[in-house]
Amino acid sequence: MNIQSEIEQFIVHEILTDGRPSLDPQEPLMTNGTLDSLGTLRLITFLEERFGVRIGDGELGEDNFGNLENIARFVASKQSQ
Repeated sequence: MNIQSEIEQFIVHEILTDGRPSLDPQEPLMTNGTLDSLGTLRLITFLEERFGVRIGDGELGEDNFGNLENIARFVASKQSQ
């Protein structure tokens, strides 16, 4: 399973409560309320533990966490550092 798929599965099964089976990779997650503050904290914890990355407060904007594609790209870039 690739990074994006793993992140999607975590969000769908651990954060969302609407029963959706999947996410559109470009669906806005922060601006549409899919990721609230608690969901964002849970996602950050998952990303740090699963992918071995450290995420700073200054990295939590729309550019990195705006949608599933951005999150996966961000994690991949953090892993390559």
